Amino acid sequence: MSKFWTPHDFDAAIDPGICKLRGKYRMEGYGAYWIMIEQLGMESTHRLGLDKDSVAGLAVAMQMPEEQARFLITFCIDKCNLFETDGKHFWSERLLREMDKYDEISRKKAEAGRKGGLAKASNAKESAKQNPSKCLANTTQHTTPQHKTKQETKEAYAKESLPSILRGNA
Repeated sequence: MSKFWTPHDFDAAIDPGICKLRGKYRMEGYGAYWIMIEQLGMESTHRLGLDKDSVAGLAVAMQMPEEQARFLITFCIDKCNLFETDGKHFWSERLLREMDKYDEISRKKAEAGRKGGLAKASNAKESAKQNPSKCLANTTQHTTPQHKTKQETKEAYAKESLPSILRGNA
């Protein structure tokens, strides 16, 4: 995924769930929460597993022991209501909404770019039909000479080379 950002509320620090998190885990918990949001954003499904390997990976990202990471994740889900879970994965409903908006904007931009490219190509074709003398394909000055043998090609290019021009042979 390309670089992406998600809106961060100016008052996120006073959200009731975040206040509970900060009350128990201080700023370390707040920082860990935002690392989890970043990790969720980088996942294609925007969901993270609750299995041992997934939690171990998060623990490394949050720079804390795996057991502490598991307690923190569970606390964010059960006590702070910051994440939703199905028992196997957890996610942020807010992040899912933001990613849906991002995907919709990306889709619209891609469609606009496709339409713009088609219009530009159509305009170029129409312009060439209306004014064929300005079309590069109809000029002779940009064509490459056709030589019958390799030797003729070498001789032709040697005549046009910089050293021969400098010697005044051109």
